[in-house]
Amino acid sequence: MSLTKQEVSRGAVAYLDGDALLKDPLIANGDHGHIGMRPFVCLSTNGDDAVWMLLTTQSSDKRLLLDQWKVPGSEKWMSEAQYLHDARKSFSGPVDSFVASSKKEIPHYPHQRPRISEEGMLAIEREMAKYPRKR
Repeated sequence: MSLTKQEVSRGAVAYLDGDALLKDPLIANGDHGHIGMRPFVCLSTNGDDAVWMLLTTQSSDKRLLLDQWKVPGSEKWMSEAQYLHDARKSFSGPVDSFVASSKKEIPHYPHQRPRISEEGMLAIEREMAKYPRKR
């Protein structure tokens, strides 16, 4: 089941088509190459707009490990290490664009949608604060 508008909330994790988001003229994004279907975490929502961050299973000294803040879900979600891909790069735009990019997402049943706890979301924001925003 793909992401629904009601599921778009801070901490929600969805498997989105990153390449579709890169092509969407309504989505502001960082400089990324090919992404494919990957997990993203919702950083914030504001009415009909949202901000999402790309996650990865590939470790790096510069990447924030999110495992301690995962809300229990599927075995795969819980067994694979998850890192914030790049704290400098977010995706922002209409919620409808993010929902549309999830149409190939595999259902989470019987588990709930993966999530990152509020403590983890605050850790992501602290990581983002380490990098000055380009204006």
